[in-house]
Amino acid sequence: MQKKRVGVITFHNYDNYGAILQSYALQKKLQEIGTQPEIIDYRCDYISNPFRLVNLKKKGLFNYIYGAIGHICYIPRRFKCNKFRRAYALQPACHSG
Repeated sequence: MQKKRVGVITFHNYDNYGAILQSYALQKKLQEIGTQPEIIDYRCDYISNPFRLVNLKKKGLFNYIYGAIGHICYIPRRFKCNKFRRAYALQPACHSG
């Protein structure tokens, strides 16, 4: 008998440990109950590409520069999050914007 496919729409590709772990735990639980989960990662352009020039108007110069500097501090977190996603198959099947 073929497993039922279950689509899970989530916002886990942002480098947030809680979002990633929640997606992972749900994926594992769905596998345990006999389904085949498929991650559908929702992506927001504003969050996925926060330093586009169009966002400068929304944030203002100070917040834009402050955010860019702070973004550099998150490089180790991004590396760890991407490593976890690859190791535990949390790569999205598709995304929406």
